[in-house]
Amino acid sequence: MGNILKNIVILVLCFFVFDVNSDAKILDSEFLKKEIEQDITQKLLSSDNDSKKVSIEFKKFNFKSLNVGDGDIEVRTSVNSNYISPSSIITVKVFSDKKAVKTLRLPIKLSIKDKVWVAKNVVKRGQTLGFSNVCLEYKDVTRNYKNTATKDFSVVGNISRKNLKPGAIIDKRFIKKTPTVLKNSFIYLVFEGDKVKITLPGEALQDGGMGDYIKVKNKRFRKRYIGKVIGKNKVLIDL
Repeated sequence: MGNILKNIVILVLCFFVFDVNSDAKILDSEFLKKEIEQDITQKLLSSDNDSKKVSIEFKKFNFKSLNVGDGDIEVRTSVNSNYISPSSIITVKVFSDKKAVKTLRLPIKLSIKDKVWVAKNVVKRGQTLGFSNVCLEYKDVTRNYKNTATKDFSVVGNISRKNLKPGAIIDKRFIKKTPTVLKNSFIYLVFEGDKVKITLPGEALQDGGMGDYIKVKNKRFRKRYIGKVIGKNKVLIDL
């Protein structure tokens, strides 16, 4: 008796996947949801980030099954990874043997959470970020996940370009690296030519990182130059 019931269950399940004539497949909604979730997740996750979590909720699913051609089934979604909205309408295409057989438009609710850098307390514009004023927390970054400073992005030692309130997520667009040379700081001016090399004291008129060309001046001779930052407080001026 047990074997008979088992065989009946298998036959019923097969009926929902394959058409009796074997020239069509019937895909149920749960199968499609899983395929859509997997496709969107793969598009939004990067292989080097193991902390990001993608959550998808289907607002409306008006059908229980889809009748498609008999062949290898593939489900593809259209997601704009450059702009993610919590509430979106996505386009889903179902392929059978690489031929599009169904196109769906589905409203979904999407959320992306990740381990990101946030301000622990008030951070003023121009202030250096450090472990005393920033920390890592799990946050919803759906609206700005492309620009959010995640755990793999080093913010410590950088400078904030805007005021931040406690709990504010660090945006990569609004931080900058600490300059190798700081504006108004004491520097060494290295004058170098074919047969001569002279080092004189000077002052930086601009911030500059390694390799940057900045304006400098020599107070003694009251002359200004444009030189290349070659090290900490060192600027090279070609003669």
